[in-house]
Amino acid sequence: MENSQEKISTENVLLSLKEGDINAYMNIYEHYHSRIYSFALSFLKSEDISREITAEVFTEVWERRSEIEPDTFDSFLISVCSNHVYKKLRSTFNENDSRKKLWNRMKPGSN
Repeated sequence: MENSQEKISTENVLLSLKEGDINAYMNIYEHYHSRIYSFALSFLKSEDISREITAEVFTEVWERRSEIEPDTFDSFLISVCSNHVYKKLRSTFNENDSRKKLWNRMKPGSN
């Protein structure tokens, strides 16, 4: 749990990020990236894909920085990450389903 001094500091960094400060962005990345990576890894079970998702999340944070509200940033970040994880899981499921269908069509006697 953040103490009040850390909370004020984080809020100031988030406000700077909202204004386009690249140093604030790097600070936020350093502060949150391991949590986002761990969250993604807990669902995806792949270090490479979790690193990819983490990069996508922080790219989206930068692209949507003008929408950032310090009071709801943690929820915003988890929501962005959840959406990327869900999209990846859905894509993987669809790819696997397509492979199974193709394989079944290629089996002898499955005309």
